[in-house]
Amino acid sequence: MYSLSLFTKNSLVYRVNWLRAKARVDRWVEEEILVKHEMQWTILWFQNQVDLWTVRLNTKSHKLPPGHKSYAIKQQKLWNAFLMKASEKFSLYI
Repeated sequence: MYSLSLFTKNSLVYRVNWLRAKARVDRWVEEEILVKHEMQWTILWFQNQVDLWTVRLNTKSHKLPPGHKSYAIKQQKLWNAFLMKASEKFSLYI
């Protein structure tokens, strides 16, 4: 029967725990990178929506009915508010 000394068993336990801790740290570092990228993507998405509704509002090819124009203005302001809030909150981290 194969028997490990007490020192070897303890050493093995410490190595396993160290590897688990290192893997956990590596996962959190990766998660931090991903979350920062997601914050940037969110800001870019909000900016894209502001630009989209600005283009729809300023379309010269056809005159918008008053209700459509009001809706486009509302959407533009809504997405701009999202953009400002996200930029303000995320600027602490990215």
